Order: sequence, then C-alpha cells, then structure tokens
Amino acid sequence: MKKPSRTVKIIIILIGAALAVSLFMAVRQLVDYHRGNLTYSEAMEIAGIPPSVLTEPETDPAPETDPVSETESAPETETKPETDPEPETDPPEPETEASEPETDPPEPETEPDTEPETKPETKPETKPETKPETKPETEAETEPPVVLTLEEILASINLEALRQVNSDVVGWILIPESAVSYPIVQGEDNDYYLNRTWKKKRNSVGSIFMDSEVSADFTDFNTIIYGHRMGNGTMFNTLSYYENYWWWTGHSRVYVVTDQGVSVYRIFSSYEAEVTDITYGLGITRDADKEEFLAHAAQKSVIDTGITPTAEDSILTLSTCTRSGSTKTRWVVQAVLCTEDNQY
Repeated sequence: MKKPSRTVKIIIILIGAALAVSLFMAVRQLVDYHRGNLTYSEAMEIAGIPPSVLTEPETDPAPETDPVSETESAPETETKPETDPEPETDPPEPETEASEPETDPPEPETEPDTEPETKPETKPETKPETKPETKPETEAETEPPVVLTLEEILASINLEALRQVNSDVVGWILIPESAVSYPIVQGEDNDYYLNRTWKKKRNSVGSIFMDSEVSADFTDFNTIIYGHRMGNGTMFNTLSYYENYWWWTGHSRVYVVTDQGVSVYRIFSSYEAEVTDITYGLGITRDADKEEFLAHAAQKSVIDTGITPTAEDSILTLSTCTRSGSTKTRWVVQAVLCTEDNQY
C-alpha cells in the first residue's frame, strides 16, 4: 500500500488544526454566553427587577389593532405569542357556568320532598349565619393582591445599587416581552465596553453602552446606544426582529430608566445604516439638520409605522451589528420620546 505523500500529511494536519481551533472558539463562546447570562441576571437582582418584567406586555393596545391587513404575510408567528393563549383560557369559563344550572335544579326538587314543617325553621337559621361568615372571608382573601403597572415596577429600579458595583451605570433599558433588559453604561470611549460586561469583566457579550460623547441624561436630540447582536438571542439581537412590521405592532415601546424617572420611547424606524450616515450624527442642534435627520430615517426605514417625529422631539438610536457582520454598516432601530405634548 502506498504511503500518503508529505503534501497530503500537511493538508491533514492543517485541517485538524483548523477543526481544533474552531472547536476551541465554539466552546469559549458558549462559556461567554453562560457567564454573560449570569452577570446580567445578577444585575437584575441587584436592581430589584422581578423576572416577570421580561414578559410584561405593552399597556397600550392601540398599535395592535392597526396591522390586521398587513400581517397576513406572517400569520403563524403573529398569532402564537398573542392570540393562542387567550382562546385556551376562555373556554373553561362557559363550561363551569353551564354546569352550575345543572346542580341548582336538584336542590328545589329535594326541598318539596322533605317535611314542610322544617322548611320555615331551617331557612331563616342557616341563611343569616352562613352568608355573613363566608363573604368577609372571601373579600379578605381577594383584597391583598396588588397589581403594579410596568412603569411603577421600573420606577423602583435601584440604580444606585448598580453604581456601587460600577459607577459608569447611567440607566436601564427594557423592551417588554423581549430579551432586552439591561443596565446602560457609558465609558470614556466607545471601545471599552465592546468586550466587557457591565461589571468590567472581559467577555465577548460586552455591554449595552451609551455613546461616550452624548449627554448621560438623554437630553441630546440624538442619543445613541450600542449593543452586540449575540447568536444566543441576547443583548441587542432582538433589534433584528424589527425588520418585520408584525413584530413592531406588539413591541413598539422602549423604556429607559434614569435618575430623572421612567421615559417611554416609541419606535418609528428601523433600517441598515452606513457608519458614516447622518444616523450617527451627534450634537445636532439646528432645526434644518434635525429635519434632514428625520427625513433620512423615514426614507430608509423598512417598516411604515405611521409615526412622524418633529424637530422638537428627542430621538433614541439603538445600534447593533448587521446579519452579515459588515464593518461598514449597522442595523439601527430609532424611537421618539413620548411626552405630554405629542401623541406618539
């Protein structure tokens, strides 16, 4: 049998080395995912955020009623999270109601069979005794549960406790019913937190961090927040879902918690932007420049939300990697701050 040539041996060795490196990188990534999940779960505990907040739906159902015709292209994904659980819980109620009248008729049938003398004696005795005893007990059991709104829960977030771990924490960001629920940090540059968690530990998941040149109090016209698009669905991976209008209908709001309170933003645009676009413009103060910024966002958006911000509004730009991982473009989702003066 002829022995493999030297060239073949080298090729086999190179292939083996490449597979070993790939396996090592895959294992390392899984470890980073696990450590990252633990780190940000710890952040939620420190901030005092209950896990139920991640499944809290939006309170305003208005946008969910508009897209009936436009969501026909994706009926399966739209109905699963929103409409499936509702019909499952409704049927049991009419069944129990229908069973009650069946049990009631036998009672009047047995009453005439019994002696007529005992009827007037037992009725006045049992009615006044049982009714007042059971009513206060059931009322006392239903009174304690207090349901807090999403904004009330977010208002109780302990940002100061997070700052005791890392003084760079400036707030918290949440998109209901998604994986986005993270502390927001701001470093001296836009590189430090790319590969460091909010606790400043090296990890490929990085952090959700604010552009180093914007105001930490979100008072700029365009506030930019960055985050990785992780393969396990964490960090800003959710932003990619805004390619579809049906996802926006149930997840159109972004909540940001700062020392000033809870702010609600309404998403109005999502698209792939070049890193040199006006999308990443900072320090925009002139109305003409603001209008150009907003016109660019409206023209590039892949979804039509019907929301049209003005130069008097404040914009939140969420930026992450594209699906292809291009270094020249980013995927952005933009939202406008909701105030008493606008109807967003």
